[in-house]
Amino acid sequence: HKLKSKSSGINAEYGGGCAHLTPPHRHSLISPYQDAPDIKRTPLEPAQIPWTYLYVLYDPVEYTSPLVEETDTDEMSKIKFNEVDGAMDRTSLTGSPYQLIDGDPINPYGRTGLVGRGLLKFWGPNKFAVTIITRWARPATGNVFNIRNRQVAEVLLVKMAGIPNLILPKLQAKEKIDSAYHKRLVRSLCYNHAGGSQDAKNAEAMIEAAFEKSTEVYKGYFDDAQNTDNAWVEVHVTSVHVEGSLAETSTLGGTDVEQVTWVMLNKKAEVNNNDAWLLKLACNKLQCFNPWRGEVLLW
Repeated sequence: HKLKSKSSGINAEYGGGCAHLTPPHRHSLISPYQDAPDIKRTPLEPAQIPWTYLYVLYDPVEYTSPLVEETDTDEMSKIKFNEVDGAMDRTSLTGSPYQLIDGDPINPYGRTGLVGRGLLKFWGPNKFAVTIITRWARPATGNVFNIRNRQVAEVLLVKMAGIPNLILPKLQAKEKIDSAYHKRLVRSLCYNHAGGSQDAKNAEAMIEAAFEKSTEVYKGYFDDAQNTDNAWVEVHVTSVHVEGSLAETSTLGGTDVEQVTWVMLNKKAEVNNNDAWLLKLACNKLQCFNPWRGEVLLW
């Protein structure tokens, strides 16, 4: 499949269709590509990222990882973009349809310097549920810890096999992402106790109670190191805050989870990719101490 977005024709055809005049890409421009040291993105200046910029010589490398070659078809005419395609919901979390050029989906936030799917499973939007679980930090004394008259939170992070840093709990979704999906995510990644055990019952009670007061943090496009011109990450982010005995519920990582750990946000957490931006949003929602306050983090 020869991707049309490698040609200069995209510039004239896409025209003013890109409403995002301030390029949000930072992680989406990281080169070389994540799993392929020989795959270099075309360097882009900020002004060259929007499709409104006429870039006649733009000719990025095409790359789809062997790990995901079989996860989607290359026959674009068989894909129902911007709609539910069988068991696959190919609509965008942004609420707006994404553009197609000669049948190829085009990244709604501009160029990334790479075409193909990279490490992403699907053409177009690749949607992930992300759940941010927080509790108040109570070091040593058991009292809530404060910095600059703001309570300090702890966040539950996971270490996944093959990923160097801690990440927020997340799962890719083909279907619609709702509260039930977020609960399933938390159970499978963070509280994967054997069914019927007391730990499993405690975890279930915690999850149900916590999600009664869940908050939507963000829903939409996500600046991710895996993004390409034709495949990109979108996230549906929910935050839950647990207190009292619920905050002490025993954790247990699921398949491919090497570690589940609480991390105090008295300083910037060393998280993978662009998760820091989501943590900044969650801290703002919780009105707690925000170690990223005043720092401009691109999405």
